[in-house]
Amino acid sequence: MTHKLFFLFALIGLCWSACSEPTPFGADLLEDQVAQLAFTDTLTLQFTLEREDSLLTSDRSSIASYFICGRLNDPFLGVSKANVYTLFQLSALSPDFSNSELDSIILYLGYDANGVYGDTFVPHTLHVNRLAEVIQNSKGYYSTNSIPAAEEIGTLNNFMPRPRTSVNLFDTITKGAYVRLPLSNTLGQDILNLDSAALSNDSTFYAFVRGLRITAEPAADPGAMLAFDLNDSKFSFIRLYYTQNDTSKRTFDLRFRGTNKFVQYEHDYSGKPVEALIGKPVNDLLYLQGITGLRLRMHVPYANALKNVAINKAELLLTVAEQPGDFLSLAPASQLVMTKKSTDSTLAFISDVAYAANLGALQGFFGGFPNNELVNGVTVKQYKMTMSSHFQDMLVDPTTNLEERTVFINVYTQNGSAMRSILYGVNHPLYPAKLSIKYTFLP
Repeated sequence: MTHKLFFLFALIGLCWSACSEPTPFGADLLEDQVAQLAFTDTLTLQFTLEREDSLLTSDRSSIASYFICGRLNDPFLGVSKANVYTLFQLSALSPDFSNSELDSIILYLGYDANGVYGDTFVPHTLHVNRLAEVIQNSKGYYSTNSIPAAEEIGTLNNFMPRPRTSVNLFDTITKGAYVRLPLSNTLGQDILNLDSAALSNDSTFYAFVRGLRITAEPAADPGAMLAFDLNDSKFSFIRLYYTQNDTSKRTFDLRFRGTNKFVQYEHDYSGKPVEALIGKPVNDLLYLQGITGLRLRMHVPYANALKNVAINKAELLLTVAEQPGDFLSLAPASQLVMTKKSTDSTLAFISDVAYAANLGALQGFFGGFPNNELVNGVTVKQYKMTMSSHFQDMLVDPTTNLEERTVFINVYTQNGSAMRSILYGVNHPLYPAKLSIKYTFLP
């Protein structure tokens, strides 16, 4: 499959080069073939707005870059919330806590600025609760899952998020962007009082601590989705400060890395423009939303009207819609992708996206990012997404099943990006959504 795609993209590159030059090399020899090149951007497109399916957010292997936490009140897409649930474990089994008295217990959470979205120039409040039930370390949790919270063990009121400001941690060398939050001394002392059996076995320790829920609330709209890297043990951990035998000052760390963590997402579209559009065809404005929010289903119902052609390039063009009353902090999503049905309940990249992703060059080979373009003397932001290989597959499908000429457009990653985009639909007089096709007739 890889060789096939490589050859196809190489062929596209050669054909595109030939189409772009006013006097293509060898035109005197290829006059008949050049005359067979054609272009269209008038194929019918049908868009439907849908909710994303629930997605796995568990991070049992500690590979996630960050975990989204916060509240966002979008003027067009409503209120979204993200709550983090996490276990934590002893940094070393069987610590000696005999004759120890707690001085304090502090939670440190390191930011990942790449995942932050919204307004961080307003105060936020962070809440930490113990869970009423234990997080199962071997269980896969989804974006709709939650666990009942028990007592609140820590609150950081009215702090200003500074996800891009590095400050010293414990010395003048170690710097990073993080939050420091004191936790209840009761939890810390209870850990120090655990018996040797609980301190020598992870499962027994998990059953005792149960896990934490971390939530964030902004003081003003639109709010923000913060992003904490719980897998960075340098800046995300819990530290016990205690005195042993009345004289010796000691510390001991509890780590999130190596344990199960997941994020729960909630979306409330009540009373917002998008509410009445979900599950229906959309022609004027198109909405996309990450963190398992909203996606677009795109039908190309008459794709198979192009017969006996080779696709040189197929490119979807979507223009960002400037909306009055929108917040400047809610920038359009930095990456969109196209997917197709893999099974009844799962999506997979179309071949063009898969090829680009495998090369580590998603934007270079596929596109899908907002770029400034000059159109009719006006600078607008546009997404251009290549679907040449997939569109060629649409043409050779002999069935009349509309699903075979369907793709989905999603914010990437669907379960890890809090960003959204509002786009012009097919009815816009200046910047309509359209699919441009360059193709060659086959003999």
